[in-house]
Amino acid sequence: MLGDSQPGVRDATETVLGQFLERMHEQKDGDKAELNDMINVLIVHACAEGSTLTRMTALIWLNHFLKMHDVGLLQYLSSFLTAVLPCLNDSQLKAKEINTHLMELLSENADIEYDAVIKVLLKHIKHEFRDTRMAVLNWISRMYITAPVKLFSYMDRVFPLLLSLLSDTCDDVLLLDLQLLSDICEGKNTGGVELQELNLDEDTLKQLSGISPYLVKFTSSLLAMFRSDTDLLNDRGVLIVRQLCMLLGSGSIYRCLSVLLLKDSDTEFVSQMVALLNGILLTSNELFELRKQLRTLESEASLFPAFRIACINLFESLYRTWAFQPIALLGLCVLSQNYEHASVLARHLWKVDVTVDVLVEIDRLVQLIESPILSYVRLDLLDAKHQRPLTTVLSALLMILPQTDAFNTLHKRIQCIPSVVVHEEKKQNQLNTKVDFKPLLQHFLRTLEHQQKCLGKKHRQMLLTERRK
Repeated sequence: MLGDSQPGVRDATETVLGQFLERMHEQKDGDKAELNDMINVLIVHACAEGSTLTRMTALIWLNHFLKMHDVGLLQYLSSFLTAVLPCLNDSQLKAKEINTHLMELLSENADIEYDAVIKVLLKHIKHEFRDTRMAVLNWISRMYITAPVKLFSYMDRVFPLLLSLLSDTCDDVLLLDLQLLSDICEGKNTGGVELQELNLDEDTLKQLSGISPYLVKFTSSLLAMFRSDTDLLNDRGVLIVRQLCMLLGSGSIYRCLSVLLLKDSDTEFVSQMVALLNGILLTSNELFELRKQLRTLESEASLFPAFRIACINLFESLYRTWAFQPIALLGLCVLSQNYEHASVLARHLWKVDVTVDVLVEIDRLVQLIESPILSYVRLDLLDAKHQRPLTTVLSALLMILPQTDAFNTLHKRIQCIPSVVVHEEKKQNQLNTKVDFKPLLQHFLRTLEHQQKCLGKKHRQMLLTERRK
């Protein structure tokens, strides 16, 4: 009758229902069976596509019932969520008040049907309204806090849907989803994850030792999504990686990504990912600590052997993957102050196919060398120990660049180097970095040769395709 076309009928019905609700407040201890029946009726009307007044009245009643019976109604949580979640975008319906109250009632010992609740949440996780998607993520997060063991028993259903939300167009949903995924990856409960499903060899598993299986699975799935959805990679890739580095630590994220990318057979995709990761590494505030760790390879302040070994292992892991992007690899060596090896790499740049993309990468590297982040690199041009190899690197880049703004910038920088220091004898570095560059250089040259073969094969296929036309 609340949906009647006559205003008088609607008003009278609303008044009678209000009086009925007041009487119910006076008789809190009613028949449980009757309460169950009334809740079911209210849920039906709250979910119906009828008038707004009908839905609002049903939700008002549900809210009053919740205040009257409190924790006792958590057994109906799945039913309440079915009614509340689709209505959260409409402030007139006051569904948010019910949702907030329900979430406050959820505790570690709450008596709820997890299977039914999870089913309702996953049904609405891709709802058209942003508020509904946010609420679902908040509920899963709340369940992770109050009952992690129970939630992990449903992780085989929850985790894939959380991954799929990474392509959500709303930044708020994406950031909350990343927060939840990060919490799961950091958790000690790793049940239900089998790394064997990812077809990783023993060497890869060894390199990933100490990293949460959920983080490995998440990273592998993320790379698969980036590969299949280039728009996601181009539009949200930087945001996703930066946020993950802030939440889970840049060292773990970059280590995991580099190890998994090294096993990827799609060299073009690996090269694209390295370009993205290198740009983030050299510019983002979230990776300040990682840049600091990489610099300890040449720093005498690194007093803890275990930490130093971890930094070296991380550098070597990044090196092998960065080898798919020669200019990025050069930047990595400059960043870590391995100028001697960078000068060796610079002498092999003639083997690189100088495309527009390569010139763009060199241009970016020149800009970064001129930025505050790499100010210590410019100061190293005054150091007799570093000046000669660093000058070799800069000169090699200068010879490759056409006479653009980047060329002029780099040329002016080289001209600023004091000639007195240039001719000093190079002093032997007293610190043994323990980075074995010989196998790393061989890996780089093999990778470069493999890329050249792949590029040649691609060009031949393009020519054959054009001839057939």
